[in-house]
Amino acid sequence: MSHRDASHESIGEHSERGQQRDSGGAGGTAGKLSGYVRKGARSGALAGLGGGATVVRGLRSIRAGHRARGVARLAVGAGLLAIAVVQRRSRRDRGERIDIEQSDVVDTSPDIESAASESGSQPDHAGGEEASSVVDTGPDIEDAVADQPEEVEQAESTAETDESGESADDVVPLADDRLGAAAFDEHSNKVPAPQRAFNQEFLSMNAEVVWGIRDDDAVVVSQLYDPIEDGDDVRYVASTQVTEDRLVTVPDEVLDHWESVYDGVRVAGGDDIVFATGDELERNEQLLVVPEAYTDGVVSDDA
Repeated sequence: MSHRDASHESIGEHSERGQQRDSGGAGGTAGKLSGYVRKGARSGALAGLGGGATVVRGLRSIRAGHRARGVARLAVGAGLLAIAVVQRRSRRDRGERIDIEQSDVVDTSPDIESAASESGSQPDHAGGEEASSVVDTGPDIEDAVADQPEEVEQAESTAETDESGESADDVVPLADDRLGAAAFDEHSNKVPAPQRAFNQEFLSMNAEVVWGIRDDDAVVVSQLYDPIEDGDDVRYVASTQVTEDRLVTVPDEVLDHWESVYDGVRVAGGDDIVFATGDELERNEQLLVVPEAYTDGVVSDDA
């Protein structure tokens, strides 16, 4: 063989070995990153971060007035933090022997391939088994990282379902004391208020009453103006009079609101209007006013 041929072959071998080293280095880096992710998932770090973030979101929801959503998120966050503690204790009991051995396998696999290439023979078992063991850890790492965010999303979705009223069994009615109901007169926009509303001093004859619409779309009426005007979860819409015959005028703003909330169905003459109260409303001397057909979920069945 000529000197030129020998030089050419030497350069080719050198290039091939360089490519193997580059490939081995890339594989080693990917393996180490996978090892770090796996270590974080098993050590409880991911559960701890997810739990902490969920607790913070729960506190923000409560401050924003979404109490049900906030409490649910706090429960989910506490659960994730508990998982993180259990994972850390379990890892401390087992030690880190498994992760160290996997790291050693990843770091030594390029050396095995290089030795096989230099000797001119391919390993029958070592290279294949080592590579397979490294590849097989990939799906486990991805599952460990993906499972926890999915659990958080499912829990938050359940909390939002409960708050929105789709799960009626878990919703606490706004009112549990039904004072009475009477037929609405669509020509005068008046409805007789129940005698109990006057006996319990929610309303007075020949007096002005104020109407408000809450953030949950419930309509309230009261003789106290300030709790409605200055309330965080209610807005003032109108004021009307109570006659000496106990007749209360329902303002057009309230009738329009009911029509928009109840799928375009307007309260008609003869439809019963319910007056009710509960602990939260009674503190501000307010009455819940709602059409009889739409009392489900807002007025207790036991009232």
